[in-house]
Amino acid sequence: EGWSLTANGEIVDLTTYVINEETTFYAVFKEAQDTGLSVDDVKEEGKTYYLVLGWWEVNDPDDPTKVTSHLTKTTVRLFYQNIINYLKASGATDENIANIQFRNYATATVAQMGEKINADGDVDIVIGVGNNINSTAGVALYNASNDYKFQTPMGDGTARYVACLSNATELGVSTYTWLKNTDAGIASFVRELTAEEIAQSLVPVDLDFKVTVHGDTDVVTTLHTKDDKVTMPEITVPEDKNFKGFSLTSGGEVVLEVTKDATLKYDDLKDLVAEGVKTIDLYPVLEAKPVVLEDLVVYIQTGSKLSEAEAKLAAWKEEKSRKLNEEKLQSINSRKDEMKQRLLAEQKVNEVKAAALAEKRQAAQEAAAKAAAAEENQATDETASATEEATAPVEE
Repeated sequence: EGWSLTANGEIVDLTTYVINEETTFYAVFKEAQDTGLSVDDVKEEGKTYYLVLGWWEVNDPDDPTKVTSHLTKTTVRLFYQNIINYLKASGATDENIANIQFRNYATATVAQMGEKINADGDVDIVIGVGNNINSTAGVALYNASNDYKFQTPMGDGTARYVACLSNATELGVSTYTWLKNTDAGIASFVRELTAEEIAQSLVPVDLDFKVTVHGDTDVVTTLHTKDDKVTMPEITVPEDKNFKGFSLTSGGEVVLEVTKDATLKYDDLKDLVAEGVKTIDLYPVLEAKPVVLEDLVVYIQTGSKLSEAEAKLAAWKEEKSRKLNEEKLQSINSRKDEMKQRLLAEQKVNEVKAAALAEKRQAAQEAAAKAAAAEENQATDETASATEEATAPVEE
């Protein structure tokens, strides 16, 4: 219904309210009249639907007070009505609208929610989920890309995720794109949209985005819508080169790793330029192929249909290859001989050192033996002297 400065407070007029400091606004809702819209639909086997939507709020029997998405049937019906008005403005018939389903996947865990969604296998868009929709919940996104989930305030203003799933139809994808990329789509989660807002959101925006692709010739394409495709020029790649992708300058680094004949649209290029820039140049980046030895082997057979010049070139390549192999072999043999001579020289030096060490050890042993003999002789002399003194007569 509007915004207040306190929870459940009075609504303020945002067109005249002056903000002088950090301010928090609270969404104010009024009880919606029963529109007869069901948000608890159940899939009928074998039936194909115009559009299938889903929503999630935790439903844990062990903790009935637990909430996650803060979505209620009232806020979901509000969003549902906005979707119906958008589809009607886009050309949907009453029969189409009657063939829409909005299912409630309330479960105790996100994994259980994912199991139910995957079991149904036909959900286009689910709201109120977390960032783990394609991990813990195990639900695949459209094109397996994180570009197909985004976070926005919904219900009471709690930020939750919207996801476009892998089973989405063309209508499902276009509806998701409207939700994500327009102001009206974002607002559809929290308030009732006016017919004028929806109509304005459907007015095509001219991108006027000029793309120049440099190849054998320069080709310029002006993209007016996101569905327009870039016209690609012929890009001749020499036999000894590989195509790596495109750069933003001649000789620059690759910023777009695609094939030379890739289908490019605005969404593939918008992040390569600064905001507000309306032109981009793409230059092909080539790199030399790695040389493989087998590629250099040339065989010339008798009766070859090669021209004389080609035969001479082939013979020259073969001779060059042979000489290179000979030079490599000579270099290897030379290193082997050099190592052998070095080992012999080291062996001789070690032999001289060993002989000198043995001589030193021999001299030391001989000196030790002489010293021991001298000590023994000295001890014998001292013993004899002591004996003589003991046996000599005593004078009175």
